[in-house]
Amino acid sequence: MNGKGVKKGMTVRLRDPLTSYYPDNKEVVLISDERFSDMAWDIVDIRPDVIDRRFIIILLSGDNGVKLCQQK
Repeated sequence: MNGKGVKKGMTVRLRDPLTSYYPDNKEVVLISDERFSDMAWDIVDIRPDVIDRRFIIILLSGDNGVKLCQQK
């Protein structure tokens, strides 16, 4: 991801929802963790987990410039 000028990246491993939902790289991801709660993440890549087929792996980029306001 360094070749694309990505400042922040994250790999997320999720249980495969099978046919009920499939992530799309046009979507934005919000992470429910206070360390990342003020950022919107772009989906860069989606692939199956080759070690455990019950999961999928999503590669995220956090350099999209979107900062979210927190309501307290």
